[in-house]
Amino acid sequence: HTNLSRQLAESRFGQAVRLAATIAYARRPAVVPCDGVGEDLRRNFRAMRAITIPHGVDAAAIQRLAQAPVPDLPDRPHIVAVGRLTAQKDYPTLLRAYARAAGGGLAHDLVIVGGGEDRPALEALAAALGVVQRIHWLGHRDNPYPYMRSARCLVLSSIWEGFGLVLLE
Repeated sequence: HTNLSRQLAESRFGQAVRLAATIAYARRPAVVPCDGVGEDLRRNFRAMRAITIPHGVDAAAIQRLAQAPVPDLPDRPHIVAVGRLTAQKDYPTLLRAYARAAGGGLAHDLVIVGGGEDRPALEALAAALGVVQRIHWLGHRDNPYPYMRSARCLVLSSIWEGFGLVLLE
């Protein structure tokens, strides 16, 4: 689902995983969600049988799920980000941009739907930037769609994605 070369560049065990992936992908077909991921596998892992099958979503199901009531939305207009709190999603850049926009008069709160190991550091950064009171850290939600439906806009700040499924959703 993601650019493996980029992901392994950040990994402590990148060399070992790269070798194992090259051996595995050279022998087997791989199904990927977009051409960029397939090209990365072909170029860097000898996956000559990488096939792209794009993601699809059940729009009717998403629309139905989006109608679910949720008790923890802010009363104010808000922006939403949905995703794991990890380095890949680059929430520090989002928080800095949000703080800058808030300092320039943006009245919207920021709702972050997702959990992860970076949450304490991100909360500390939000406090240092002076926006901690305007950020709603909701943690993981099995159904993120009501939060997306109620937002004025969705933000995806990832450094890399194999396919930004949240945008399609």
